[in-house]
Amino acid sequence: MEPFFYALLLALALGLAVSILSILVPLFSGTNKEEPAAAPKEDPAAYTAVVACSGIRAVNPDVLDYQGPSGCAAKIRFFSGPYACSFSCLGGGDCAAACPQHAISIREGLAVIDRSLCNGCGWCTTVCPRGLISVTDRDRVLYTGCNASMKDKLPGSVCKAGCTACGECASVCPENAITFEKNLPVIDRSLCTYCGRCAQVCPTDVLRTL
Repeated sequence: MEPFFYALLLALALGLAVSILSILVPLFSGTNKEEPAAAPKEDPAAYTAVVACSGIRAVNPDVLDYQGPSGCAAKIRFFSGPYACSFSCLGGGDCAAACPQHAISIREGLAVIDRSLCNGCGWCTTVCPRGLISVTDRDRVLYTGCNASMKDKLPGSVCKAGCTACGECASVCPENAITFEKNLPVIDRSLCTYCGRCAQVCPTDVLRTL
């Protein structure tokens, strides 16, 4: 009986040690829930979240028969999502569930920010598996509502609401603040004066201001 008794004590001790480590390691290693890159506390109302996607289901339909959980984190594990554009919003509402201000809703399969409620806290940015959501200054908002950085196939050929890389935005920019990388416009914030001309000529309304 003694060997069995000692083995039982050893097993209990190991189990206790594992339980204690599972509690202590996150506390000292900083692996608890990641804080968002939030707006400055002194004036959070000066910031808002934006979504780099325009692909409602009508222009970005299902191409796979997905029957699993509805959340974004689950959908992206299924062949990177069931929709035509593999860069698009997954519409599962993980961002909406994380928003303490209830400023996000899912409309036609796309995350939509209610700017009258959003305070730029940044929690939505931490849960989007595709990194489509960012926080920006309300007074200097100019962003691209598309994330389809395709090299060989133009984004607009997959999602009809995507950037077509036509270059109109860059051609009208008086500050030459727009270049293209992987068929998407890149805005040089050090040059941009936020005049809005690029958004006015964008044929798919991908470039946006508030």
